[in-house]
Amino acid sequence: YVLKNGRLTDPKKFESLPAENARNIRVRVLAGYNLQRHKNSKDAPIHPYVNIAVCDGQTGKISTCQTSVVKGNSLSPVWNEEIPAMFTLNCPSLAMMIFSVWDKKTDSFIASASMPFRAVRQGFRSVPLFNESNQRAGCMA
Repeated sequence: YVLKNGRLTDPKKFESLPAENARNIRVRVLAGYNLQRHKNSKDAPIHPYVNIAVCDGQTGKISTCQTSVVKGNSLSPVWNEEIPAMFTLNCPSLAMMIFSVWDKKTDSFIASASMPFRAVRQGFRSVPLFNESNQRAGCMA
């Protein structure tokens, strides 16, 4: 459950207030562990990649970035990319971040997680993932 921001429930109250300061964020996907195979992949190893999407709640703009593909390592893929994904948020209090893991070989969905930007903190974090049935599906750090 995410409580709606006052800017959404009563926008007239916030008209006279100054706009929020835009924020630039950097996100690096380091690794994942215990990623489950998609039911269509049978016993073949998956080739996972992560799609990061940030939705700015005020403008509705969705920015995305994708990691590289890790071939044949579904148990503990390591991305650890040097260049982080960069996003600009015009209204951080309304922004949402979505992490989704896909199999490049079969182009199938593995798992995802979404969270409000205000819940994200600086540093290393572990993100619990959920499959299409909304059941825990491994973890990504």
